[in-house]
Amino acid sequence: LEELLRSMEKTTDPDAWTETDARFHLRLAETARNRLHVELVEHLRASMSELSLAVAKIGRRISRANAEHRRIFRAVADGDDKRAASAMRQHIEAVVEEALTLTPEQDPSTPPAI
Repeated sequence: LEELLRSMEKTTDPDAWTETDARFHLRLAETARNRLHVELVEHLRASMSELSLAVAKIGRRISRANAEHRRIFRAVADGDDKRAASAMRQHIEAVVEEALTLTPEQDPSTPPAI
C-alpha cells in the first residue's frame, strides 16, 4: 500500500495516477480479506474508470486525494479500523462532491445530446 501511495504522490499525470489509484483501492480492499468486498471494488473501479479520470483532472484533486489516501493508509497501518473507515468515508464523500462539479462535457456518464 505504501509503495502505491508513494507512486501516486510522485505523479501529476491523471492517467497514470488513476491507474495507480485503482490498484491502491483494490489492494486496500484485499487487506480486509473479504472476497465480496474485493469483487465490489473491482466492479466499481471498472465501471467508473472514465469518471475517476475526469475527477482526477479537476484542479488540485490529485493532491487532495493523495492526502486523503495518506490518512487512510496511516489508520490502516496503525490498526485503527474506526479511523480508517472514517477516513475512507471522507474520501468517498470528497470524490462524490468533486464529481458533482463536472460539467456535462467533462462527465463521461452524460448521455450525448439528441
